Amino acid sequence: MISNEAVDAMMNVANMVAPNMQVRKAVGQMVQKMVAAEETDETIVLTLASVIQDGVHYGNWPKREDG
Repeated sequence: MISNEAVDAMMNVANMVAPNMQVRKAVGQMVQKMVAAEETDETIVLTLASVIQDGVHYGNWPKREDG
């Protein structure tokens, strides 16, 4: 079972490798929506891992909805 601390750790990794503040905010928005939708910690961690991999390898970082 994946814990909430794992979500926090993955958020820290995403913040370290994100190219700018816009991406950091977009990732935060994504996680907030997942928490509000009552997604499991495991689903959030796996999604963050995928976002980080896609961003680092291909530059496909999420974009903020409000900007």
